[in-house]
Amino acid sequence: MDWTQVTDDPLDPEVRGSIEAYIKRISAVVDASLESYFSDAAAGRSVLHVGCCEHAAKYMQAAGWKHRSMAERADRLLGVDINEPAVSAMRELGYEVVCADATSDTDLGERFDRVIIGDVIEHVGDLEGLLAFSARHIKADGEIVISTPNPFFARHVLTAWFRRPMIANFEHVSWVTESNMLELTRRAGLTLKAIHYPVGNSHRSGTKKLIKNLGYKIIGTALFTTNIYLVGGNQERG
Repeated sequence: MDWTQVTDDPLDPEVRGSIEAYIKRISAVVDASLESYFSDAAAGRSVLHVGCCEHAAKYMQAAGWKHRSMAERADRLLGVDINEPAVSAMRELGYEVVCADATSDTDLGERFDRVIIGDVIEHVGDLEGLLAFSARHIKADGEIVISTPNPFFARHVLTAWFRRPMIANFEHVSWVTESNMLELTRRAGLTLKAIHYPVGNSHRSGTKKLIKNLGYKIIGTALFTTNIYLVGGNQERG
């Protein structure tokens, strides 16, 4: 959806309607936790995992560590992270990891079926650099999978209203909404192919799953903590 092909006004009401329709058309709830979503995304594929260390070495021992889940199912898994001590800790555990800045012009010399970026984009100042790095490392038919906190999650909104200042994570520098991602991918020459809202651990509770699914139909994404963006390497005009 390249709005610049239609208008030079970023506030054009007719184009706004088209963008809203496009975002709704590619959006869906998925019955998965974030860990299982990433594991499924990695299954049988070659994968580059950006931000694989997930903050610090202590998290590598926790249940639900996403890199471990992906390693169990991927054909090939390479991690990349800027955190040198955590990278060393991962190597000691036997994982293949590169210490590099994923917003830089670095080329790791390998192309992957998927680049998975789990809750990293909100920590990064150079979003366009992160997308360029990711696009550089996917195959021609490859995809980039990005997860990020949902800024419209009810708890975030209520905190912002009633417990200011709203502080999510000390390292966060931005929220990336659906329309933000659409624009970021347009500028990077990429395609925002799908937006997924994982039910999360509610797949273990039929009641919670039902509430979230009904909530999505009635009030949108307020009950979902995470947005997942599936990005393709070749831009499609829409």
